[in-house]
Amino acid sequence: MIQPPIEQTKYRVAAQNSVDTNLRILIFYILFLTSSLNSYEWVVSGNVITPERLLAVPLLLTTLLLLISLNSAITFSRASAILLLWLLIAFIASAASPVSLWSLKMYSGLLLAASFYFMSIWIRPDMSMCFRTQAFTLFAWFVGPGLAIVYIVSLNTELPEFATHWLQEGSGGMRLRGTISEANLYAVFLILINLLVIAQGHVRKLGWWSLLLGLHLSLVFAFSRAPWITYIFSLLLFLALVNPRRYNAAILSKFAILISIVSLFVVILGYSLFSMFGHHEIIGRVHSLITRLIMWDLAFASFVDHLLIGAGIFSFSELFTFAPSLVGSETHRSAWISNLPLALLHDTGILGFVVFMGFFCLVFVRGVRAVRWLSTAGFSCRYLSKVGGALVAFVAALFVSGQMIPAHSLAFFWVALGLVESFSILVKRMRRRLEYGCAVTNKMS
Repeated sequence: MIQPPIEQTKYRVAAQNSVDTNLRILIFYILFLTSSLNSYEWVVSGNVITPERLLAVPLLLTTLLLLISLNSAITFSRASAILLLWLLIAFIASAASPVSLWSLKMYSGLLLAASFYFMSIWIRPDMSMCFRTQAFTLFAWFVGPGLAIVYIVSLNTELPEFATHWLQEGSGGMRLRGTISEANLYAVFLILINLLVIAQGHVRKLGWWSLLLGLHLSLVFAFSRAPWITYIFSLLLFLALVNPRRYNAAILSKFAILISIVSLFVVILGYSLFSMFGHHEIIGRVHSLITRLIMWDLAFASFVDHLLIGAGIFSFSELFTFAPSLVGSETHRSAWISNLPLALLHDTGILGFVVFMGFFCLVFVRGVRAVRWLSTAGFSCRYLSKVGGALVAFVAALFVSGQMIPAHSLAFFWVALGLVESFSILVKRMRRRLEYGCAVTNKMS
């Protein structure tokens, strides 16, 4: 049998790897965009259909077919196993809920959203490439400067119907929500885009600064307070994670002082802005705070009645159908818990809360360790470590912001967690290859 020349074999392998990489990135883009379009809704027989709910199963089948065609293994990490356990607890809680039919229907929506976590891991997109392509840059320009311009134009001009969809009337004025269902969640979503753009670090390019300015303007026009505070926190965490220096007590003390100063500045700035503009509801949002306190009180009382496994997935609005009237609203969307830890306790009880937090903390800690190893290892992987730092910082922002309404039903929440887990797996494999290479070198010497 005639063997092909070595150079030709290498070319074929490189070409096949390029095709595999491009296919994975393409599927990931579809996942990412699908999870970013949940503001588009269609009501069919009383059921709310969104792109992520409509496309979850076809995308899952496509992902599996791609893995089979590439002869690629399906990864089940320890975090994935813990998540499956939480989904089982959530099913039991929903089946035993006082409003079981409603809760089981909503649980099916949760399953569709959570499937994006597994797809994000299995597809293993090349993170050194997928966030610095023209496709991602165009998307960032749209959700940042593009939608900021739309908002400014809307103040004096009547927009076409397709553009008004990106705006949300409420909370005392017009707010920008983009392609996300709620303005609060859109602001949280922008934190991820901001961090990924900052990770590119094109500080000598005017276009990069223009993009950042537009993204921050969009964040302002969402008129959501908590995401701004969270953004500052996540930015500091990002900078700390990607710092190539190894930390000691002296460096950590400097970071502690810096965080204290920034926190004090944010408090003073927030108080000043509230004193000057708080009488405008869109700025002060006093009604929003009162609404949350009322909902939290109801949710906690319900949790006390269902301590172990909770009252079922998203059962709150059905259990307290009168809740919107308490805050002068007529829509069931006013009946949100707006707090991820409390939502977990209410929906899945203490047992579900402990399991989910175990899953969340495991993903986060593994991500932190992976970023720090890559940042301090001295390799030419600076950009990759920044991408990992941006993803890990965003996951922290998701939890700290408290803006999840409720978070665990939205696909972009699961995509972010899946990307952090995928990044951790990637870095773990890099470490193993390095350790294997060192072992072989030592053995040969």
